[in-house]
Amino acid sequence: MTFDEIRIAITTRMAAWDGVPVAYDGAPNGDAVDTAIANQEAWVRLTIQHGDSFVAGLGSEPCVRRPGLIMCQVFTKDNQGSRQAYQIADSLA
Repeated sequence: MTFDEIRIAITTRMAAWDGVPVAYDGAPNGDAVDTAIANQEAWVRLTIQHGDSFVAGLGSEPCVRRPGLIMCQVFTKDNQGSRQAYQIADSLA
């Protein structure tokens, strides 16, 4: 997979997730995210950090690996503890 195919797969999965609104790095916030922020409701910011590609095999069909990191920052209402954030993180996992 290319880096763009990986990004599309991840964002497609997040769009299908039945949880709180998601903000994507490099894209304008949607109405649901803006409303959640204004109302101090839970929301998530998704960041995809690609790493360096490398060949992980030899032969007629070498395998290219594209490691990276997917970060989901969970935001919840202030001074309410971490339980809701952990529940959202569990549902993402």
